[in-house]
Amino acid sequence: MSNNGAQIARGARPEVQIYTDGGCEPNPGPGGYGAVLVHPKKRMEVSGGFRRTTNNRMEIFAAIKGLELLKQPCKVTVYTDSLLGERHDGGMGCAMEEARLVADQ
Repeated sequence: MSNNGAQIARGARPEVQIYTDGGCEPNPGPGGYGAVLVHPKKRMEVSGGFRRTTNNRMEIFAAIKGLELLKQPCKVTVYTDSLLGERHDGGMGCAMEEARLVADQ
């Protein structure tokens, strides 16, 4: 983490990790999402849910809400267990300079 602090001091983009998950039971049915953003200087969390939704909606909603936490351009890695998230890599309007999506199967 101290290496990231040195990068920020020199004006480089901070490296941020976003861990996401979402789901519902039954599908469709009540569901929720969550995202944890790990920044070199802080950690932020966001979560929520809907009374009637789908697994796919909650998975992608978690990634979107995590990306919305960004306040400045960053190098971002999004970790998800959803292939849906992997298929929607890029094209999201947020403060990302460089994004990489990692799907854990």
